[in-house]
Amino acid sequence: MVIKYQFIDGTTNDNVSIFINPTLGVAEPSAGATISSNDSGSDPTGLNYVYLRQGDIGLAPTVQVDGIRVAKDWATVIAPAGSSITGIFNSATGILTLNGSATVAKYTQALQSVTYQNSNTINPSTLSRNITFQVTDGLINSNVLTRALNINFPHVPPVLDKIEKSVITYSKTSTSVTLTDSLTISHPDNPNLKSAIIAFDNGFIAAEDNLDFTNTSTITGVFDNKAGTLTLTGKETLAGYQSAIRSIKYRNSKGAAATKSTKAISITGANELDNSNKVSRSINVLGVVVSVAGMDNIIPTEFSLSQNYPNPFNPSTKIRYGLPKESNVILTIYNAIGAEVLKLVNGVQPAGYHEAVFNASALSSGIYFCRINAGEFTQIKKMMLIK
Repeated sequence: MVIKYQFIDGTTNDNVSIFINPTLGVAEPSAGATISSNDSGSDPTGLNYVYLRQGDIGLAPTVQVDGIRVAKDWATVIAPAGSSITGIFNSATGILTLNGSATVAKYTQALQSVTYQNSNTINPSTLSRNITFQVTDGLINSNVLTRALNINFPHVPPVLDKIEKSVITYSKTSTSVTLTDSLTISHPDNPNLKSAIIAFDNGFIAAEDNLDFTNTSTITGVFDNKAGTLTLTGKETLAGYQSAIRSIKYRNSKGAAATKSTKAISITGANELDNSNKVSRSINVLGVVVSVAGMDNIIPTEFSLSQNYPNPFNPSTKIRYGLPKESNVILTIYNAIGAEVLKLVNGVQPAGYHEAVFNASALSSGIYFCRINAGEFTQIKKMMLIK
């Protein structure tokens, strides 16, 4: 049963209605489904309070009221069927309180519908939680049930992908070249990065090689011209860092006089927790290989590879070799365990004596080997870098 008192401005026009088993969640029933009566007196002066008063045992039985709602329309006053239970979560105490008179079956259904969600999608605490359940009928509290909640949040690093596999060519007429136009950055949960590092892994020549970046409003770049490392810092979206990295350019400060060399440049990114994978791209600098002074017109009678000079060296040394005929020359530097460090020369050269410069500014002290392949000729020389 629903009792409705409608206060209407004016005289003798307030309305009291009693709805017997009305259908909830729909429009207000028609007059034929109600028992109603209009008042016959004047409106009170200022309606500030509504009193529900229970008479003594001789006048009225015990009455239980399950809810009082005050509103201006039927839809707001009468809750939809099955929605008599409301919940309020206190984020400070971690307590969810369900209120409303409903059957045991309805409360069972309501409790089973409660879900847990962690609002920290980047680095949530993995401490175990114990969640307790207790209900009451208004007079006596139930027993307490407890369930443990474990937080399993594996860290997933950012992913760099789709960098070009082709080798960049830097010619004598180049001013600068873009490192990548297609690199992408993705992460399933964290939408931001906080830094990125773009570095010469090998072939760096401190006096020549530069990585240029124009700062944005959120990302700042600093290039270390001794280590050959460009560091980007500042919290920004994945798309923002993707655009920033795509804007980076390689520039050789010697221009047409650049040393002929091959360089490998790597890119990594990082968020608050993890570093990304590393992607790399190579650059061939089509600079000059210096001919040996005073021997430009002399053609050797056989292939040769001279010992580098100076040796030991720090940080650079000269490597001379002779070609009795035009040949496809590959001059490669290896470290002590046989891993390739750099290709100093890779191309066809005319007959004569030639000289290449090996700059090891970015390498650590140790033994290195230089191998020449020219046609069917192969020879290796041992070199020592001491810093």
